[in-house]
Amino acid sequence: MHRLAHRLAVFLCLGAFACGASEPPFVEPPVITPGDNGWLRLTLTPKYSEILLDETKRRTRVYAGAFSPPTWQVARGGIFAVTLNNELSEQPTNLHFDGMSVTPNDNDTWSGDDVFASVEPGASRVYFFRVPADHPAGIFSYRAAPFGLTAGQVGNGMAGAIVVTGSLDAFPQLAGLSQRMMVLKDVQYAADGSLLTPPDTGATTVLTVNGLVRPRLKAQPGEMQLWNILNASADLYYRISLAGHTLHELARDGNLHTRLVARQSILLPPSARTQVLVSAADEGEYLLTAARMGNQPPDFEEFFAGASPLYSAGACAAEVPVNTTGCSGLAAETCMGPQGPCLAGGTLLTLWVKGDRVLSPQLPSDDQFPAVSDLRDTARCRRRVVNLQASLDGQDLFINDQPFDSSRIDFEVDLAQEEDCVEEWQINNCTGENHVFHIGQVDFQVIEVDGVASQFLGYQDTVNVPFRDCDRFREESSQCQSREVDERVWPLYSCPTDDDPRGRVVVRIPFTPVSAGKFTFQCAEAGHADNGMMGVVEVCGDGAVACSGDLDPGTDPDDRDPVTPGRDDEF
Repeated sequence: MHRLAHRLAVFLCLGAFACGASEPPFVEPPVITPGDNGWLRLTLTPKYSEILLDETKRRTRVYAGAFSPPTWQVARGGIFAVTLNNELSEQPTNLHFDGMSVTPNDNDTWSGDDVFASVEPGASRVYFFRVPADHPAGIFSYRAAPFGLTAGQVGNGMAGAIVVTGSLDAFPQLAGLSQRMMVLKDVQYAADGSLLTPPDTGATTVLTVNGLVRPRLKAQPGEMQLWNILNASADLYYRISLAGHTLHELARDGNLHTRLVARQSILLPPSARTQVLVSAADEGEYLLTAARMGNQPPDFEEFFAGASPLYSAGACAAEVPVNTTGCSGLAAETCMGPQGPCLAGGTLLTLWVKGDRVLSPQLPSDDQFPAVSDLRDTARCRRRVVNLQASLDGQDLFINDQPFDSSRIDFEVDLAQEEDCVEEWQINNCTGENHVFHIGQVDFQVIEVDGVASQFLGYQDTVNVPFRDCDRFREESSQCQSREVDERVWPLYSCPTDDDPRGRVVVRIPFTPVSAGKFTFQCAEAGHADNGMMGVVEVCGDGAVACSGDLDPGTDPDDRDPVTPGRDDEF
């Protein structure tokens, strides 16, 4: 997935059969809690360590000497005081509080969530800031985010979970409910057994939960648990489901839904989080699995059956086909696009239900969920267009025709002009594989996907942006338009249009003074961001961060929607 041109297969270890002699018991990461003053004060040291992974000692870059580092727990209004000591000998690093709506600034008082900071080998940096009192309660993460190096560091394990307490406060019947933290990571090994850096999804891949391969989690029949699930992989998508059970989704990306949502499966792209209520069924064993996902090259079924020599080296196809959308015969929710990877899926853990039946509490009712503003009812200040693009061979990635440049500000948001309105961003996937739109410091509401209006369920900070079909010679033709470069033929992909909105996601973003400062928006697949699919936004006009006023507003001049009365036409 870190190269669009790669059409790679992910071969997954399936627990005892391929990777170990037994299924270990489920163990959660240790938890670090704040002191009596509400401060979470700690030192974080990334360094090379020998860890036990898949019953084998392996050397890799991790935090706290563990592939599954501690979970940080903090309350709303609490303070982070984290010292990052970089003991990696050859690379700079930094620290990002992924998904959190906290200040990105450094000033006389705070040293914030600044992804532009670079902590060189042997150096240190203190992250010191307050969690806003109205911050959403839920699941977030801390992770490395050095520009151009994120996939290698996160892929080696440099990521952990953050819990902002209070997710169940609105539901008194759930007080005291058992909660389980599940941090999903994948690893790939080189021939000598070391971890690959950066990750290579064409190599043998092992799925882990809290650093364990296919652990066994015990519950009693009828027992309800809250599962907090974080995708901490660098690039891998997970579509999870639990056999024999419905997943009642309470929250997404640290934000409570507007109501409880019953799902049979949940898509978790990189950086995404979900919180689900699970009521254990009758005695037995039930598998939590990641579904098979991918494209539909020739001999697809034979490939997944392990019978095709064409794919035995790990390639999903010898080259990108020019006569297929890549997904014929696949359900839309499991297709990654004709340029996308093949993900074979596998078992994450076994739910072992045994013992006397217990009575489950009542599921939350709709009226128990706190009210959330539907941003479709809020005036729109302006519309911006974000085109996710790639070169023909997929080696170079762009946003709006430009590779990432940390010194360039792509969008400027002037809070003084946006007091009573929100921005609308149109995210266009102009490639043949899925991407994941993610923005720092703020959440957004998804308005529509592929031209279809989305149901209002609350806010999030990651969203899958579906792939585009290739440009066809005729609407009824199966033949893609293509171009030959260096004796290879590449299909052509254009950006979504109003007449053909496939690959378009529309979101509305309520920028606030908390987000004032400079931060990034990007594809959350770390390999894609490392290769250029990232941009910079600066929020200004709050009295502390001045606006330059000379940037292209990035709005769509062809937008013909009615303008909000009383506002200039900024579309």
